Amino acid sequence: FKYGINEFDRQKMYHYLNNSFPKSQSVKVLSQFMFKELKDTLPVHPVFIDSSTIHKLSDISKNEKLKNKIIFIDIWASWCMPCRAEFTHNSELETLLSQYPMVEKLYITIDKDSDSWKNAIQSIKLSGYHLIATNELMNEMRKKIYQSETVTVPQYILIDSHGNILNRNLPRPSEIKILKAELDKLIR
Repeated sequence: FKYGINEFDRQKMYHYLNNSFPKSQSVKVLSQFMFKELKDTLPVHPVFIDSSTIHKLSDISKNEKLKNKIIFIDIWASWCMPCRAEFTHNSELETLLSQYPMVEKLYITIDKDSDSWKNAIQSIKLSGYHLIATNELMNEMRKKIYQSETVTVPQYILIDSHGNILNRNLPRPSEIKILKAELDKLIR
């Protein structure tokens, strides 16, 4: 529930537990999640960027939708539970990023399966710009961001309007005050 995994019918499970164990602590906790899930019916509006045009970080800033912007990049994967945990802080992150009119957020997934990726976006309700990393982009990210062959997610970076890396390891959204202080140093 907490991380938006929908491998089973959550409503069916909730109703079963509520009918079978109405006074249990689990039902009490799940009730809060069900309320949020039923209340959170806003449509998801992902904007998918054509990955065939993005071979390196500087290509991102050339994209018509992201041109002349400082880009806050969230590198993630649909199977990554820490990534999903960080998404629970998206409303605070959106509020923070709205203070910087030149900043646009972009989600880059390292998923290989575009169906899993797109299903996760709908399940987690990630509106905004999305890109699936090509092999070329992955190679450049390994070299310029990770500076190794190992890729870890989640990873947050900031690039300028020319695709230059301003910070390759920003604090996570769960550390919103530290993230704000870092953004203030880099942008203002």
